[in-house]
Amino acid sequence: MSAVGAGAAPGGGVPYRHVLHQHRAALRTALALAALAAALVAGGRLWAADGGWGPTVGQALALGLPLFGGMQVAGPMVAGELASGTYKLAWTQGVTPARWLAAKAAVPAGVLVALTAGLGWVHDSAVALGPAPVAYALFAVAFGVLCGLLVRRTTGAMALTGATLGVLLLAGRAQPHDTFAGQLTLAVPLVAATAVAAGAAFLLLRRLSRGDVS
Repeated sequence: MSAVGAGAAPGGGVPYRHVLHQHRAALRTALALAALAAALVAGGRLWAADGGWGPTVGQALALGLPLFGGMQVAGPMVAGELASGTYKLAWTQGVTPARWLAAKAAVPAGVLVALTAGLGWVHDSAVALGPAPVAYALFAVAFGVLCGLLVRRTTGAMALTGATLGVLLLAGRAQPHDTFAGQLTLAVPLVAATAVAAGAAFLLLRRLSRGDVS
C-alpha cells in the first residue's frame, strides 16, 4: 500500500481527502443506506395513507447509520490500520499521529452529521432534526475511535462498538424523545460522553505513539 493509501498527505497536512479515498467503499454504503432510508420515509408519506411500513423501515435504517459509521471507524479505519501497521507509513511521511487520528474521526463525523441532518429534513419533523440524533452520531464516531485504539483488532473492535452502540440506541429509544426537551435530555450526556471518549482516544494515541502501550 502506498503512503497515500495509508493516509499520508503532502506537506504533513491533515489527510482528509485521503481518508475519503481510502474508505470510499464504506462511504458509498453509508450514502446508499441514507438514500434508501430517505426514499422509504418520503415514499411512505406520499403514497400510503397510513404511512405503511416504508417510514418505519426507513427510520430504522436512519437510526442504524451511526451504528454502521461507528463500527467502520473502530474496525477498518483505526484498528485495521493499527493491526496491519499501515499507519506507520503516514506517521513517517509528515503526518503526526494526532493529525492522522483527527482525520479518521473528522471525516466520518462530518459525513454522519450531514446524513443525519438530511434524513431529519426528509422526515419533516422538528424532533427528527433535533440534537439527539446528531449527538448519537458524534458519540458513535468518538467511541468507535476509542474502541479501535483499545482493541486494535478489526473484528473485535467492530463487535465491541456495535454491541455498545446498539444497547445505547435501544436504551435511548426507550426514553421520552418525542419533544425537543426530551431530546436535549438524551443529547447532553451523549455530548459529554463524546468529549470524554475523544479525549481518552487522543491520550491513548499519545501513549501508543511513544511506545508506552504494547
